[in-house]
Amino acid sequence: MRFLHTSDWHLGRTFNTRSRYDEQVAFIDWFAAQADALDVDGIFIAGDVYDRSAPSEESVGLLNGALRRLVEICPVVLISGNHDSSHRLAYGGWAFESAGLHVRSSLDMVDTPVLFVDDAGNEVAVYGIHYLDPDQNYRPLETGRTHAQVLSAAMDKVRTDLAARPKVRSVVLAHAFIAGGEESESERQISVGGAAEAPVSVFEGIDYLALGHLHRPQRVSSGGKHPLAHYSGSPLAYSFSEEHAKSILVVDVPAQGEVSVEAIAIPVGRPVATLIGTVDELLGAANAHHRESWVRISYVNDSRLDDAFGRFEQCFPYLLACERVVPGRADNERDSRHVDPSVDAPIDVLHAFLEDVSEDGVRPGDLEALEDVINQVRREAGVG
Repeated sequence: MRFLHTSDWHLGRTFNTRSRYDEQVAFIDWFAAQADALDVDGIFIAGDVYDRSAPSEESVGLLNGALRRLVEICPVVLISGNHDSSHRLAYGGWAFESAGLHVRSSLDMVDTPVLFVDDAGNEVAVYGIHYLDPDQNYRPLETGRTHAQVLSAAMDKVRTDLAARPKVRSVVLAHAFIAGGEESESERQISVGGAAEAPVSVFEGIDYLALGHLHRPQRVSSGGKHPLAHYSGSPLAYSFSEEHAKSILVVDVPAQGEVSVEAIAIPVGRPVATLIGTVDELLGAANAHHRESWVRISYVNDSRLDDAFGRFEQCFPYLLACERVVPGRADNERDSRHVDPSVDAPIDVLHAFLEDVSEDGVRPGDLEALEDVINQVRREAGVG
């Protein structure tokens, strides 16, 4: 049987306060067309469909429309990630099952597989292990407080169910940081509550591990009885460390034999580029192909240019950051575009402020806490 594996859509995410909505719409349109053309039996979405646990109405509408289109093509298995609210995604899940949307976002569903059956009667059991916060899950799982321990306990439940299903192929969706995976700058750390990494050996005994969390598409090294494990990566670049190609994965699970995985490059979404050079070099023809890219510029010059950002922005409309690099000097100057509180959303203004003043960047939970405060102030002020 054939499946599509994707993850980390991060609907609602901005890039230095710039909206990604149009790019996300373009990806969903392309992805739905691929699912239809490839005649797949199922779709795996391995977490972080939203960028915030309390997503905007726009983001909810975008996901709702995407899932409605996808379940008309084939069944969809969806798990929650560390950016999602597992409770919000789980809401109504029992009713969605009959429509072909299988949400796995709670512990009581970890060992309840979605069964795919082909015309010859061959079965593939697909399990979903949503992001398991160790602090919240170590007690109900009766285990230790590391990611490896909670994932091991969840996999024990999966293996117990699989033992009663002889000759059934198996897939697990999991949102986790697996040892050996290569990070990008845009993933939120998941180390609170215990060691962040878990070895791929935790998932021993299954045929394919469909991973979410890391934004770089990659295979996780494994061997022996360890499963074939892949991160699909995010469909769009969410940091300047993601100049690599983005892709979705086509996963073929035969009745017998090895699982095969093929990457399909995603042709939509703006690429990212970090450009370094003199002013003439940066504005020269060699960089013209970056006109439609998200761009970060470091211009090498002895003196600061007047309105450097505006000057470069004429050539690169999607310029996000600009700094001057003085040869031989470490304390270089940044000339980033300031957010406009009269236009930009309050949460984006605060996000930009926190990134500007904090040496450690935005910590897990900061934006959610600030958004709660903003909503409370709006309610008290009678603002809709």
